[in-house]
Amino acid sequence: MERHEEPRLVVVAIVKPGSEARIRLDLLDALYPHDRTVRVEAYSGALAVFSKLKPKEVVTLMDKYPIRGLVAVREAVEVACSDDPRAAIEEVLKRAASRGLKFAKVEIRARGSLRGRDAERLAERLARELGLLSKPGARARVEVLGRCAVLCVLSMGKR
Repeated sequence: MERHEEPRLVVVAIVKPGSEARIRLDLLDALYPHDRTVRVEAYSGALAVFSKLKPKEVVTLMDKYPIRGLVAVREAVEVACSDDPRAAIEEVLKRAASRGLKFAKVEIRARGSLRGRDAERLAERLARELGLLSKPGARARVEVLGRCAVLCVLSMGKR
């Protein structure tokens, strides 16, 4: 029996700039046999992977295929979309706070219409206000891809 749920943004693939189109096709080739609804959207230096599969399943499948130019694969911890990227950033950080997540640092990478420095200031302010920062903890990054903000864990903290 097929599931009728919509594909959701599950993974952000960081790629070498200029190779987005080729890597997008490689990812579709790797994932399509496992999820016929898979969709990959290209941004400057990043690809958003939409799938019905779980993030860990997508990462495992991507690891099985050697894809040249693929720099990093990041699981989406939280995703929020809005016509205003600032609202999406705020929403994704609020969701993280409501789950009790703590990070040593929250970085932001804006790919699209939002200016990087404005996004950084907004994320820093919200992370402080929402109590997301803690000395020991993981490093997190909010990737702004078009109208969506995606919270990814970069590294687990050991301090």
